[in-house]
Amino acid sequence: VIKDGEVVHNRCYGALKYDSSAAVSPNTMYDIASMTKVVATTTAAMKLVEEGKLDLDRTVASYIPAFGANGKQNVTVRNLLVHNSGLTAFKLYYTFCRSGKEVLDSIYASRLDYATGTRMVYSDLGIITLGKIVEAVAGISLDVYAQAMLFGPLGMAHTMFTPPEALRALCAPTEMDTVWRKRLVQ
Repeated sequence: VIKDGEVVHNRCYGALKYDSSAAVSPNTMYDIASMTKVVATTTAAMKLVEEGKLDLDRTVASYIPAFGANGKQNVTVRNLLVHNSGLTAFKLYYTFCRSGKEVLDSIYASRLDYATGTRMVYSDLGIITLGKIVEAVAGISLDVYAQAMLFGPLGMAHTMFTPPEALRALCAPTEMDTVWRKRLVQ
């Protein structure tokens, strides 16, 4: 807690494992999960807009041609960002896709749930697609771009995708996944 520019309370609470008494510390790393959509994906897209490399009003299909199938040819990058693209909110892809490529192919081939611009429905699929646009424009993976252009320059030394094994001991558990991975996710 900071008050008037001074740290007035600095203490950690909790344990590193569900079945352990090992206490968390100021160095404990946490999975920011859905916050990644804002911290990395959206920020990376806006950095590319700032650099003049990404146009919010261009169609998604102009960056990812396969996306333009089945009535999605007029969906813009802006539509993805404001969640009014018409894409469904989510699907349980792990139940019928065997790879990341199959998931992307399924998103790109999908039909819209509603007419673009007529409703606002939060869609994971739109942000996944936005991440692929960032990669197409930047020419590198989202994690590499975010590290080089966002996290590194901002001094966010412990913000990253997929921490290396050397840092795993600092990572708090995210969840006990009993449905898909059937293990502790860390």
